[in-house]
Order: sequence, then C-alpha cells, then structure tokens
Amino acid sequence: MNQSSLIGGDFNGHHQVWGFSFSDFRGNLIHSAILDYGLCVLNSGETTRINRPPYPDTMVEISISSPNISLSCSWSVLPDPFGSDNLPILINSTSMQQTGINLPIRSPVS
Repeated sequence: MNQSSLIGGDFNGHHQVWGFSFSDFRGNLIHSAILDYGLCVLNSGETTRINRPPYPDTMVEISISSPNISLSCSWSVLPDPFGSDNLPILINSTSMQQTGINLPIRSPVS
C-alpha cells in the first residue's frame, strides 16, 4: 500500500466504527482488514445513504486513509444527493496540500 493512501467506496458493511449501532459479518471483515493494514476510518457516523421508508438511512460508504494523513483529513457529507441515494462525501487534507501529494483517482471496477 502507498505511504499516503485514501480509499473510499460503498462497502455495504455495517460496523460501529463507522456509525452503525451493530456490526454484521461483512462489516467485521472490512474492519479486520482495516486493522490488519493499519489504516484509519475517516467517517464521522453521519448518514451517507438515503433509503426509502420504512428502511433507515445508513452509512455504508466508508472512507479510509493511511495513518500519516488521517489526522489532517476533514470528512463531511454534503447535503445534496444530486439525484442519487448516496450523499457526496468531501474529504480535505491539509498535509496533502502542503506536501503536494496527488493521489490517483481510480474508477470502481464493474
């Protein structure tokens, strides 16, 4: 893994670390991988996915970073979903701006 890594995605796993009141099997697997690789979860517990009633809104989109940039990152959810059921996530990192680190953007694999 790169020294300065930022990973984000719809992992569809539930775990208390990123805001759920319970953990499921997939969430435990994801959390174990995060711990095994020494990564940090940036999520604040805010809702990232708007569900249709009667289902509650969730936070299945997870943002993960390497420890060297995690403390300089601010994580927030934007209020306008732009027609999606997933809310946009904004991540700012002062350390990456100061050092000129540019992380490659990779598209999800279908």
